[in-house]
Amino acid sequence: MSHVTWPLLLILLLLLAPSSVLAQSGAVSAPGPGVSVSTPAHPALPWGLGPAIPVGQLIRDIWVQPQQVVIDSAVQVPVIPAGEPASVNQVSTDGSKDTDGSKDKDQDAPKAPATQPAILRQTLTIPGYWVKDTTAGFYIPARWVLIQPSPGAFAWWLAPPEFRRR
Repeated sequence: MSHVTWPLLLILLLLLAPSSVLAQSGAVSAPGPGVSVSTPAHPALPWGLGPAIPVGQLIRDIWVQPQQVVIDSAVQVPVIPAGEPASVNQVSTDGSKDTDGSKDKDQDAPKAPATQPAILRQTLTIPGYWVKDTTAGFYIPARWVLIQPSPGAFAWWLAPPEFRRR
C-alpha cells in the first residue's frame, strides 16, 4: 500500500504547487507611469543613449551647412525724368503740379508715372540643420526651405521631418 500512496502524494503536490504561486499578491505588476516603449532599457547601455529613434540606432549627427541663394526677379520702377526734379512746394497732395495755387476744374486726372522694368537681386540664406545618421537610414528633422510655387515667386516653407532609407 505504501507504494501506491507515494505516487498519489507526488501527483497531489505537483497539482497544488502552481496554485500557490498564483495566489501570491503583487507577483506580476503592470509597468509604472515612467516606463514606455521609447525609453532606453538602462542608461549605462551604449544603445540606450540619446533620443529614441524608431528607425534604427543612432550612429552620428551630420551638419548640413547653410546655403546662400541669389534670386533675380523683374520689377517695375518709376522713370525719373532727365530734367530738374519738382520742388516740394510745387507738388500738391494729389500728385499734380500746382504752380500758382489755383486748380483748373477742367483738367484731366493726374497720370500715373511711367515705369520701366528692372532686375531686383536678393540674397537669401537657407538655415542649416542636423541630420541623424542611423543604422537604417537618415532622419531629417523639420527645416525651412525655399520653394517656388509659381514662376517668379518664392516662399518660405517649413518642410516636415522625414526618414530616408539607405
